[in-house]
Amino acid sequence: MGFAGGILGGGGGSSGPQNNLTAVGAPAVTDDSGDGYSQLSTWIDTSVTPKEIYVCIDATLGAAVWLKTTLTIDELGTMATQDSYEVTITGGSISGVLITADGVTMPVTNIASSAGSDNITGGSNRLYRLTGTLTHTFVLPTNPTVGTRYRVVNSSTGALTIARGGSDTINGATSFVMAANDFFEFEIVAANTWIVRY
Repeated sequence: MGFAGGILGGGGGSSGPQNNLTAVGAPAVTDDSGDGYSQLSTWIDTSVTPKEIYVCIDATLGAAVWLKTTLTIDELGTMATQDSYEVTITGGSISGVLITADGVTMPVTNIASSAGSDNITGGSNRLYRLTGTLTHTFVLPTNPTVGTRYRVVNSSTGALTIARGGSDTINGATSFVMAANDFFEFEIVAANTWIVRY
């Protein structure tokens, strides 16, 4: 049985369920009606910090079912500590979508580096992330709609070259080189004209 002392009835002569308020360990299937437990019995495991609380939902002999009713911060995640009725997401990713600090959502495309190149495609507001160890090239689309922008992060250990498409320029040049761990935004601000934001 996983308990030590602290077995109490409903208290004050009432006929409430038996409880174990000072258990050392979680309840087992054998902590059942044969031990005096019944539906809604409470079990407090004092061997962990913070203490864990269980409620019996079925006291069948040899097959008791105890439901853990406490959650720790690590089980809930950081949103549980925000002390707010509204949650503001200020960064991170959810199922392959980046949420930037300014609240913009961007689909994320992860590409493993290889001895070649990949075209940046799709609509505006996308994040391209390079992984791996080789040098690689991303080719920007040729003259897309003004305002189109892409964010690129080089998570690889090699250099990442951002090459123009067609006759476009990138900060007045034909290409832009990103070192490992660099993060830049590329936006087309006029016909055939890309700028790099740091």
